Amino acid sequence: MKINKVLFVLILSIFLSFSSQAVAESVSGTFKAVSACDAYKSFSKGTNPGRIKTTPGMEYDVVEVNNKNLEWVRINIPGIKEPLRWVSGECGTKDFENGKTDKGDDKKPVTCSTRNQHDSYVLALTWQPGFCKHYKYSGKKPECDAIKNGDLVVNHMTLHGLWPNRKACGTKYGNCEGPKMDLEESTVSQLAPWMPNFLYDDEQTFGSYEWNKHGTCQNLTDDEYFLTALKLVKAVDCSVVGSYIKANKGKDMSVNEFFAKVKKTYGQETADRITLVCAGGKYLQEVRVNLPLNFKADSNLSVMTKGAAKAEARKNGCEGDYVYVERCGSN
Repeated sequence: MKINKVLFVLILSIFLSFSSQAVAESVSGTFKAVSACDAYKSFSKGTNPGRIKTTPGMEYDVVEVNNKNLEWVRINIPGIKEPLRWVSGECGTKDFENGKTDKGDDKKPVTCSTRNQHDSYVLALTWQPGFCKHYKYSGKKPECDAIKNGDLVVNHMTLHGLWPNRKACGTKYGNCEGPKMDLEESTVSQLAPWMPNFLYDDEQTFGSYEWNKHGTCQNLTDDEYFLTALKLVKAVDCSVVGSYIKANKGKDMSVNEFFAKVKKTYGQETADRITLVCAGGKYLQEVRVNLPLNFKADSNLSVMTKGAAKAEARKNGCEGDYVYVERCGSN
């Protein structure tokens, strides 16, 4: 019996090792970090021994990339134990060649900056207290300064962005050609409480960034785009997702219990389309919801997420089962 158990564990280990390699592709080149990002031993589990971060401006040798959606890059960080680490592809600039050679020259090139080529969306919602407290924004986020000074209290989900995606492009679909953002005052007034950078930045820097990178890649006008995103954020904030997070302000929240609540209310399909994003391994910073191309901005998340692609993982950067939900002010 003991021998059989050992044999089972050995076979399982080999299977898991093969599965992990099967979704990655060897590459050769460099990765230059532009931010201090968590470097994970396993990005799916959110494990980061030593709490290692990349150094902005430093170049690292690239070993492989996540072949499923090209979101993660495995780099070699010299001078540390377990130097092979996974970092987000958005953390820097990449210069590498695939280890494998594509066969056939008749394939059409993938277009990742052409409008209306997307096949899905991701709705990214920020938990503002956690973001502002643990993100090194270096004075570039006036809304975070306002929270720190006690001039602003935000205890609901806020809008990071509504991102059109194209599967063939991984996370790199964006920056399409389009008109500059020029929102109506009525749109800004509705949006500002839910995207608080608009309350303090007359240049509307963050909104313009999101529009230029993501909004230009779909067919709605800038006003329609942000008002649609606003409707989605309000729906999620009023759902079990938002209410459960808000009920745990100032406390540790069980990830397993969170997803059990979502599953009980909306079903497994909806639960499988949500990712919790953490800073520092345990502080809730963001919630991402996968949406289909023709989503319905409905308060029922099972309707909103129906037909969307399954999230790659339930957690991104969250170590263990518990995440801490920061409280804003005394509320």
